[in-house]
Amino acid sequence: MLMGAELERAGVMDFVLRSAVAYATLFLLSIESRVGGTANRQNRQNRRFEDLAQTFYLLLNNLTQFVKGRVDGMTSNTDQTPDVDELIELAKRNLIELGIEGASVSHHGTIVRIQVSESDFNRAIQMRQSIVDRLKAIGYRYVALDLNEK
Repeated sequence: MLMGAELERAGVMDFVLRSAVAYATLFLLSIESRVGGTANRQNRQNRRFEDLAQTFYLLLNNLTQFVKGRVDGMTSNTDQTPDVDELIELAKRNLIELGIEGASVSHHGTIVRIQVSESDFNRAIQMRQSIVDRLKAIGYRYVALDLNEK
């Protein structure tokens, strides 16, 4: 199962692959529609277009293999990716190490939401950069401090 940033990268790669296939299809259709000119000129033109089409096909094939390999590589490493409960526990441990005990941590994909008691709120604001750095290091992209009291 892909999580967070991996899912986002897979989506981008899927978009790139689909775009490349669409452009290749349009390119090949434009080659097929070429007509006109004398027989010799048309034959030379057709050979050039065939060579160009072959080169483009090889390029597209290489791009497809590259993108598939990248996506497969991301999905094969999912056993190394911590699950949601592990990420929440890691976030809580990091907050405790920074002196913020009893925080509530919620996982929302690439976002972690932290709720702290009123007594810890000022400390959390003062430790903002340390909290952000630590929680980004464990895999979150965004860190949110909930303004509601815990």
